[in-house]
Amino acid sequence: MLDILANNNWERPVYYVSSGHDGTLGLDDYFQLEGFAYRLVPIKTPVSNQLDVGRIDADILYDRLMNTYRWGNLNDTTIYMDDFHVRTMSIVRLRNRFVRLADDLIRKGDLERAKMVLDKCYDLTPHDIIPYDYFSVAMAGSYYKLNSIEKANAILSDYGDVCDSNLKYYLDQKNNFVQSAENDIQYSLSMLNRMAEICRINNQNQLNQRLDSLFNMHYQVYMDKTARTQQ
Repeated sequence: MLDILANNNWERPVYYVSSGHDGTLGLDDYFQLEGFAYRLVPIKTPVSNQLDVGRIDADILYDRLMNTYRWGNLNDTTIYMDDFHVRTMSIVRLRNRFVRLADDLIRKGDLERAKMVLDKCYDLTPHDIIPYDYFSVAMAGSYYKLNSIEKANAILSDYGDVCDSNLKYYLDQKNNFVQSAENDIQYSLSMLNRMAEICRINNQNQLNQRLDSLFNMHYQVYMDKTARTQQ
């Protein structure tokens, strides 16, 4: 690998599928996100966290996500998406690709294309097929930046209902089950807390109060069950 990098002289592109592992040889700061792979470029962009690795060439990424890639029947609700493919969409961080591009366009003042990118992601990844996740919350945050309040509120309200339903189920079970589902419980709680905070920052007081109330209610039940289990 080092020999290739030493002699390639940037004549042919070198791509990595993922970051943050020994195989990248510590070159993550020189990645450029170009879709579902990172291109090695002679431009240093320090990694702030593993969700935002690589610089973005907005024109390249926009063309690929919006024009080049063929998404097939990904958002066709009449077609069954099995667990393997749903997990694959999570592993490749599909929503995150769109959100990162949209945020980059927003920073550059290209609000029209940023809105188109978010709408494409929203239409392409309905919750019924690709369940809401952390990046759905990030997408709502990007919609707020574009003053698309209704769309952002819809995402957070719907996801809040999902978290509420999940927590009601988990916390209604016996204590040994609650212990086995602890990671899922904590994830749903953290999402409710995160969504409430985003609503507060963006002055969506009514939705903030509802999400905050759901968080406090479920958190108290969770803590009570945890305390009884430890006795």
